[in-house]
Amino acid sequence: MFTIAFRYILKRLIVTFFIVSPIIVFMAWIAMSIKYIGLIASDDISLITFLKLILCISPGVCGIIFPVCFLLSAIISIYGLHSNKELVVFLSSGKSPLSVLSPILFWGCCIAGLVMFFNTIGAPHAYKNFETLKEKIHTEASTNFLKMQSFNIIGNSVIYVGSRKNNSLDNIFIFHIPKKENAIMNIITARHSALVRSGNKMLVQLENGCRQEIDKNDDVVSTLTFDSLTYDITQFFQSSYKKFSKVNHKTQSELLQIVRHSPDKKARENCLAEYHSRILSAASSIINALIVGILLICPRERSRGSKDAILAFSCGTICHVCLMVLINSATKNNNLIVLNYAVVCAFILFLFIFFIQRRN
Repeated sequence: MFTIAFRYILKRLIVTFFIVSPIIVFMAWIAMSIKYIGLIASDDISLITFLKLILCISPGVCGIIFPVCFLLSAIISIYGLHSNKELVVFLSSGKSPLSVLSPILFWGCCIAGLVMFFNTIGAPHAYKNFETLKEKIHTEASTNFLKMQSFNIIGNSVIYVGSRKNNSLDNIFIFHIPKKENAIMNIITARHSALVRSGNKMLVQLENGCRQEIDKNDDVVSTLTFDSLTYDITQFFQSSYKKFSKVNHKTQSELLQIVRHSPDKKARENCLAEYHSRILSAASSIINALIVGILLICPRERSRGSKDAILAFSCGTICHVCLMVLINSATKNNNLIVLNYAVVCAFILFLFIFFIQRRN
């Protein structure tokens, strides 16, 4: 059962964390959103759509930033106890340094679990939504910039519009050359048409026109007249996208499926490294908790409070960066994955033993 001291320190840690983390996450969120701010002007999207787009990157940001937020909040909490002489009172009343460290370790494990949740579940789904929404924005923006009385070249396609009023188009000409050499080219002309969105697709509803199919292999031209035809032009605007090709878009189960069944060795290696990196990155919070315990709960010089706080933040940040470098090294050599687990576990054990020795 949790003691009064445990609950008191834990409460301070939680309150400080929920004060510090929104500020740091918001700053990181703003920094990352700057490179997408051009979408508002260039693609003429609304502020609400832009905010939805940027919110989709938040889980990925949280997975990276939360260990640093935990480190900073733990330093502020313990340094506050030190400044108010509460830490001295705890230790003088018979409480061991380990009993003061235990709520920090407990909260560090909770943050590690939260980071693992963001990395394994939240971020992959958010990245998928991000790419889908971004693709939708570009498609809508591309159709909005179709100029009248000119040939609009989009990817491997050419669209001519005689006149336009909102989504109503007159005298339209569509010429699509597929990427595949043996595919059939399409030429479509119509007097009247309208742009219609259906889910994530952009359709053109054509009236009173004709469609020609040109087989390049046989040099055969087939002509079809129609009263009404619905034609999907989404592919025109999405030809430059590789949909969800990045490994950070995939869930843990999807990564394992690729590792087990993909014939591509490089893809298997990347997915295996990504799978384990999401688990290992959670260890940063536990390492930070032990660093705070060593430098702030059991300092060699009791009067060095502020210097120890700065040193703890520096050491924790450096360890976090080193852990990220260690994790990324496994993408080039999967044999390092086992070594990474061994190094992280050994380092945590070393910090804990060092804390035990230093408290005496």
